Amino acid sequence: MKEVRELCYDIDDFVDELFHAAANAKIQRALQFKASPLRKKLPLFKTSQLQEKLSRFNASQLQKKLSWRQKIVDEVSSFSSCLKELIMLYKRYDLGSLERRSGWESNGTMSLTLPLAEETSQRCYLGMDKDMDKLVGLLNDGQQECKVIAIIGLCGVGKTTLAEELYQKFGFQFQCCAFLRLSRKPDMKRVLGSLFSQVRQHDPPGTGTVEVDNLSHEIKSYLNDKRYFIVIDGVWSSYIWNTINQTLPKNFYSRILITTEIDHVAQRCCVDNRKYIFKKEPFNKVESDEFFSRVHEYLKEISSEIAQLFSGLPLMMAIVASILTRLPPSTEQWNVVKKIIKF
Repeated sequence: MKEVRELCYDIDDFVDELFHAAANAKIQRALQFKASPLRKKLPLFKTSQLQEKLSRFNASQLQKKLSWRQKIVDEVSSFSSCLKELIMLYKRYDLGSLERRSGWESNGTMSLTLPLAEETSQRCYLGMDKDMDKLVGLLNDGQQECKVIAIIGLCGVGKTTLAEELYQKFGFQFQCCAFLRLSRKPDMKRVLGSLFSQVRQHDPPGTGTVEVDNLSHEIKSYLNDKRYFIVIDGVWSSYIWNTINQTLPKNFYSRILITTEIDHVAQRCCVDNRKYIFKKEPFNKVESDEFFSRVHEYLKEISSEIAQLFSGLPLMMAIVASILTRLPPSTEQWNVVKKIIKF
């Protein structure tokens, strides 16, 4: 799972780098054309001098293009190799051919569908109720001022799940709302464009508002007299936060929720007020045992042993739980899964 996530981050970062490079190249071409010999009066140059300058100009441009194309080829080849290795691991353990049996059904987050005696089902967000209560208390403590709340915790501990749940439950109570997902090196033009589109769903950005400064001004002007709820998932640096924060007016009763793995970023977002920093803790041993014991009631001992391999991280536990539900309730097969995880 970690390798797949890191590969996705790397691909996303490289795509962002290509967008930046393409924009910069367009600007450089415009500047070079203005300063090129073709824009000057021919009498200033002899024919041989003009040919020499054009030759150097074309050679330089060609070298840059070839350099970038080679870099793209190398990066894509690297991504392809990594993907092939991950696919090979997937096939080696034959996960795709495992027959699913009735039981838990993971939805990819912390939510599992539990079979009931009446053949009905309900959503179980194990360990989330108390976290939700605390976060709701921070969001709705009666203060008028615009407030920033930060959820901090390890990768896979459930920060995004909490943020999504809060957004779904309370977003409609505000005049405007938006949910932003950030990569490690986000393209701020695309991020602000997404924010613009979400808060002004029926009025997409025009051709004159595509630059960062213009988008920031338009968003701030539009939100100036409105109550809003903005969720920013995955803030990796203070610089990214500052860019987005400057776009948002500090209106009464507005709320901003961010998730991050970095403590000093959370402090910067909350203006060093640790009261509004919520630390999402991993499952304790009791919660981890309960999580896995529900996969099969007769294999509680080995379920507990498997649960302790994940340091209480719900995302990894949910993924493995979904795999175990596809296996027959056999101690031997579950031991194989445990050995693979430990390896």
